[in-house]
Amino acid sequence: MQHQRTTDEGAQPLTNPVIRRLRFSHLWKAAKTYEDAFEFDPCILYLQADGKPSPAATRARLLVVLGLWSLKGLFLTINRGSAFIFAYPDVLRRDNAPFERMIDALLSAIANGAKRTKEQRKRKNEVEEKSKVVLDATIRDRMEDMIRVGPLATEPESQGKGYGGALLEVINDFADERSKAMWLLSSNILNEPFYNSHGFETVGTFYVGEGNPEWTKKPIPVQIMVREPKNKSETRTMRRPDTNIKHCDPVFPLYSLF
Repeated sequence: MQHQRTTDEGAQPLTNPVIRRLRFSHLWKAAKTYEDAFEFDPCILYLQADGKPSPAATRARLLVVLGLWSLKGLFLTINRGSAFIFAYPDVLRRDNAPFERMIDALLSAIANGAKRTKEQRKRKNEVEEKSKVVLDATIRDRMEDMIRVGPLATEPESQGKGYGGALLEVINDFADERSKAMWLLSSNILNEPFYNSHGFETVGTFYVGEGNPEWTKKPIPVQIMVREPKNKSETRTMRRPDTNIKHCDPVFPLYSLF
C-alpha cells in the first residue's frame, strides 16, 4: 500500500539513473528513505491512531522486513537506497514453497508482534477487511498470475528527478516481457495521475475512516490499480538489471508495521 506522494509526474530523470538490485548494505539507507517518504502518508497516519511507534522500534522492524524481501522478490534501488521499488510475482511463489512458508511465518510474526492499542488494532483490521472485500470483487480470481507492486519510495531530497518513474518502468518492462498484468494499492489519491501516466488504472476503491467516530477527518480513499501487459510497440526501452528471480513475496504490506 505504501506509495509515497510522488512529485515525479511527467518528470524525466536528470541523468540516466543506475538501477541495481538492493543489497543488504543498502538496507539502512532504504529504511530511512521509507520513514522519510511516508512520514505523512494518509493511511499510515490513520493507522497510527493514538500512538506513534518509537523510531527505534520502527527502524528495527523495517530493517528485518526489507532484508527478508531482498531475499525473495525483485527489489531495485537507485543510489544505494535513496529510491527503491519492490515487486513480487505471485505466480513464482510456487517455485519454492518451503522457503516461502518460512519467510511468510517470519513476516507474520513481525506484524503480529507489533504492540498496538485497541484503536490501532481496530483500524488495522478495518483496512485488511475492506481491502479483502474489494480485492475479492475485482482481481482475486487472477491475482496468482499477476505481479504485485509493493512500496515505491524516494527520499525527499531526491524527489522530482524522475527516480520513481524510472524504477516503475523497469518493473513494467519485467511484466511486459512475461505478459503479466500488475496491481498495486495506493493510499494517496494525489498519486493517481502518476500511476495513470505509467499505464495503471483504478479498478476499485475503498475508504478507511468511514464510519469511525474516532476519525474526525475525511475518509481516506485507497485505490486498487491494475496495469495490463503491453506489447513492445507500446513501451519504451530502458536499461534493466538482471531480473531472473526465483522467489517472490506474499501480500504483506508494510503498513502492518504501524
